[in-house]
Amino acid sequence: IENVMAVEITEFTSRSYGLTKADKTEATLAVDSDNSDAYDDLSDGINVTLHTVPADAKRFVVEILASASPDLDLRVGLDTNGDGIPQEDEEVGISATATALEKVDLIMPEAGSYWVAVQNWAASEEGAEDAYTLATAIVDAEAGDNLSIEADTAITALTEFDLRVKWSLDGALQGDMYYGALVLGTSFENA
Repeated sequence: IENVMAVEITEFTSRSYGLTKADKTEATLAVDSDNSDAYDDLSDGINVTLHTVPADAKRFVVEILASASPDLDLRVGLDTNGDGIPQEDEEVGISATATALEKVDLIMPEAGSYWVAVQNWAASEEGAEDAYTLATAIVDAEAGDNLSIEADTAITALTEFDLRVKWSLDGALQGDMYYGALVLGTSFENA
């Protein structure tokens, strides 16, 4: 990663988490008959999955990787009342562009049960059950050994420098998705 700038770094430090292989879910979904309101009828054009995020997790990533539908929307919520049913006041992330390849990436998410709702906003054709692939990954607080980052040891404040990211994914196959997190520090005391 080139041309990064930071405050003065007297002793570059780093910690890595992940890389975590994403779980992939393949599903089909008919169009939502009232796409203006994702919460009006959760059995109409909406698929919901539940995920438990542990304490101190670094990331919770939800991403639509492929879709037959030209426009899916993605919502993520913290199930604060514990009923497992998506509600608008629980929503913590939304990706609703004019495409199907949506992504919500929560950094340092609160621990708890999360719902993920995929909405088919526009079907590929009338009456279609559009297939899609959803990737989900939770990067926990366990230090990883398959991801690292390097930089010069000492760097003057506001001086451009480069970061070198390295990874090793034994057994990874083409099409696999991995997510991680890096924590950078300016000295041993500020790791």
